Amino acid sequence: MRSISCGKVHDFCMCCCRRDRPVPLPEPGVQLVTLTHIKDVASMLAAVPGNHAAIGQHYNVCSDRAVTFQGIVKAIGKALSKEPRIVLYNPEEVGSGKGGKAEGFPFR
Repeated sequence: MRSISCGKVHDFCMCCCRRDRPVPLPEPGVQLVTLTHIKDVASMLAAVPGNHAAIGQHYNVCSDRAVTFQGIVKAIGKALSKEPRIVLYNPEEVGSGKGGKAEGFPFR
């Protein structure tokens, strides 16, 4: 599970849904991500400096609620009263995958 920056992703998905265009998603489309507000990320990061227990530690700054890529698009479609057309693609076939991971536009 990873956290993604949502502004551009939401804008892209909304634009596709509003215009009844397909929304491309990397296969299989069920990868779990969290949608975390920037103010929440900032407050989590601000808690680290000066905390001696934090030295040398790794962090995953995200919320505890996960959603799939397809879930994001379906929620946007519902908010717009549209039925999104999700098109799954293989990132490796279009040159955007990294080591077999389903990464790529619009989720980098």
